[in-house]
Amino acid sequence: MARAMLDRSKGAPLTLHFRDFPQVRFLEQSWAVILEAFANHLSHITSIDMSFNDFQARQLLSVMTQPAPLLTHLALDRTDKSGAPLKSIHLTGVNLPLESPLYQNVTHLTLRTATPEFQHLYSTRQWIRLLRDMSGLKRLHLEDVLPHPDSAVPELKDPVHLAHLEYVYFSSTIPQITNFLRYIALPYHTEVRLCNCRFAATTSVGRVDELALLRPVLAEIVGTKQGPTGSLRLSNKNQCSCCDSELLSFEVLTSSTTESEHDHSQYLTGHHYYQHVRPRLYLELALREEVDLDIDTLIREVSRSFSLGHLHTLGLEIQDEYISVETLREFFGSLPRLKDLTITENMIYTFVQLIIFSTHIWNSGSGQDSNEPGQSGPKFALPETLRIHDTDFTDFRSSTQWRILTLMPRLYQDPELPLPKFIFSQCILYGQQVTYLRENSMVLEEGCRVVEADEARWEEYNEEVDWSILFGEDVEQI
Repeated sequence: MARAMLDRSKGAPLTLHFRDFPQVRFLEQSWAVILEAFANHLSHITSIDMSFNDFQARQLLSVMTQPAPLLTHLALDRTDKSGAPLKSIHLTGVNLPLESPLYQNVTHLTLRTATPEFQHLYSTRQWIRLLRDMSGLKRLHLEDVLPHPDSAVPELKDPVHLAHLEYVYFSSTIPQITNFLRYIALPYHTEVRLCNCRFAATTSVGRVDELALLRPVLAEIVGTKQGPTGSLRLSNKNQCSCCDSELLSFEVLTSSTTESEHDHSQYLTGHHYYQHVRPRLYLELALREEVDLDIDTLIREVSRSFSLGHLHTLGLEIQDEYISVETLREFFGSLPRLKDLTITENMIYTFVQLIIFSTHIWNSGSGQDSNEPGQSGPKFALPETLRIHDTDFTDFRSSTQWRILTLMPRLYQDPELPLPKFIFSQCILYGQQVTYLRENSMVLEEGCRVVEADEARWEEYNEEVDWSILFGEDVEQI
């Protein structure tokens, strides 16, 4: 509009008065047009009164190289002179060139789902250059905009140090994420969320290779010397809203110490690990139907990235599928300090199967390590607390799970390893079940709901179960 106005003047004397023109801050192409028109018509401008930011003001002065014989008044006011430059950029489906000076002082950057060409337009090297210039960055959210891995980028001796970075969110393919994280040094306090991570490979072998690339990156984030001292949660409870994929998530919550005890300049880079505190990590793998990796393989590959010896809390929320006994054995064998385990309905059978088999095997086995039922296996310390979460025990589909729980005190027979304390959280139970729990020192937390069942329904609920189908003949003999 400004250019059209200038062009229509056709040499007549002009007075330019632009105040508070904020859209120019963002529309760089429009600003370039205004500059061009301004330079072409400078000879017949009589008065200029403008307020722009410092960058625009300097550009305006740079084009005033021709005579201005009619100019009698020049007023340029910097709107950013109070020290309030652009701090937050949030773009969805819009491409802002990485070369733009608008990024320089930004502390909160969110770029979501730009056009597909955006990922090919800029190299990893250009992204690194941009991040180096954003020294005050606190929150970084990049969703489907990460560059494709570039073999031409050499290994960096000094990764990008973002000392004030508090939060990182990446969503992309596994190769893109692992490539990008190689060049960023995360401060110890950074919260890292890797969401909806997709496999780029089309074969199961290729996908396992991608997980192998991911493992050292995760180990670097969490730390491999001491490992997490907080909690780990595994879940495939959620679905991706954008592509209907099942999501397998790993959430690591780490303990921290007071800020005064540590130097904020310490980073998790290369071989230098911060010993006392670790970032909080959330990893989410997207499992589309064509991904032919079973859930056990995924859990084993990713969990091996972490040193779990100091982990004290574990949550398992596995729906539809269950983790195999073998995978659980590997888990608990690496969790000597585990104190609290939370499981949902689908995990009850597998977990109880594991500890019943293990108890019976230890007491009667040959003393040799084995993963096959009926032979001895390695002992491991059971958690002090077993928390059953978000389960409707009044549903007939849950009746077998309930019966399994009631068998635990009778079937679990290892005096050296006491039975965990049972806690029920956010569950629905019959009144008869609540009576049983209280008689056996089991705990109901707030949030549980109790309903009453008549005698006929309760008898139907407690129909006899063929335990040999679930646990084999050996368990029946206990």
